[in-house]
Amino acid sequence: EVSLEWLKEMNVPAFKIASTNLNYLYLISEAASLGKPMIISTGMSYEHEIEQAVRTIESAGNRKIVIMHCVSDYPASEKNMNLKYLQSLKRKFGYPVGFSDHTMDSRSSVIAVALGAAIVEKHFTLSRSAPGPDAAFSAEPEEFRALVQAIRVVEKARGEARYGPTDLEKSSLVFRRSLFVVDDMSAGDKFTDRNVRSIRPGVGMHTRHLAEVIGRTAARAIPRGTPLSWDLVSRTEPGDRSPVAEDNAKGD
Repeated sequence: EVSLEWLKEMNVPAFKIASTNLNYLYLISEAASLGKPMIISTGMSYEHEIEQAVRTIESAGNRKIVIMHCVSDYPASEKNMNLKYLQSLKRKFGYPVGFSDHTMDSRSSVIAVALGAAIVEKHFTLSRSAPGPDAAFSAEPEEFRALVQAIRVVEKARGEARYGPTDLEKSSLVFRRSLFVVDDMSAGDKFTDRNVRSIRPGVGMHTRHLAEVIGRTAARAIPRGTPLSWDLVSRTEPGDRSPVAEDNAKGD
């Protein structure tokens, strides 16, 4: 509580609850009641303990919460990072998640950002040879710079979940396959797997229509190398009163 009073006087922008204080619900409630963002670290904690801490913050009328995945080992080994836990925390509690990195390099932090971490905590020192309990596993200035630069790259590369070609990719659609007539055909000739092929470029009929086309006949003479389209396919066959599927847009 003394530390909390001191931090209030300093007007810090947020409060960080260390893993060792996650079960100190009175302190968490007092800090949360001030309305500032709460960053809670989950090292050593069971699920019900994390839930108690989150509900304590919410009960104080505060929903500005970030839940930090933390492995309370100093230094921590990458094989014990279990970074998939980040996604589990986010699904379970519905709040942004972060990562407290106590490893000796930056790889785990970079992976954590790729997996959705909104905050990364990394111990910092001017020199690992300095005295103190944290210096030996802290990042020196150039290492910290490299960490931040790597995270910025990941943030850009992470992008967003979306379907369909990007604007930059659209010009490459032509390199996909489509249906082409590969032998000269006369009107009435039957389409077969010898005179119709799925080849590049992607300016002809979509390849999904190949089975519909095979066995039907040419509506007119077709030179080899012509992109196939529905207007080149006879719409009815002798004894067949059902039309071929409606014309599709060019390239379909």
